[in-house]
Amino acid sequence: MIRIRSLALASVAVSLAMAAPSQAGMPSDVSVQIDQARILRLDRPVANVVMGNPSIADVSLRDSQTAFIIGRTYGVTNFIALDSAGLEIANIRVAVSATGGSTVAVNRGAAQSSYNCSPNCQLLLVPGEEHFKGLYEDIENKIGVGISTAGAESGSEGE
Repeated sequence: MIRIRSLALASVAVSLAMAAPSQAGMPSDVSVQIDQARILRLDRPVANVVMGNPSIADVSLRDSQTAFIIGRTYGVTNFIALDSAGLEIANIRVAVSATGGSTVAVNRGAAQSSYNCSPNCQLLLVPGEEHFKGLYEDIENKIGVGISTAGAESGSEGE
């Protein structure tokens, strides 16, 4: 009776170990710079991936065990990988930071502009800064013009 109970407990322990996420060789944190990519090798084949906030970082699968993490803007999010059974393979914190040590912030009163200066200074588009707001408004205007033009064209084709 004791032997049967021990075998039953051992089989339950093995089952739970197999169902638990295997992150033995996986990092718990990944750092990537803005507009850069990082290769992430996964322990097992992946069926689905999710990036917690795709505006901070994006993910692209090369194959079922190789993911590319791409930094979009400053911040921290997480990356989750699931196998075909829906079990978690990885849950990794992704931190996106500025490029190198060549970022310069210029403050004019309350307004701030960021520049990447390697080797020449170029404006960085950072959410919340004045240049980003202007670009966002320009994009919205262009989209609005495109939609109204497309609507006018589709309306004239039917006549």
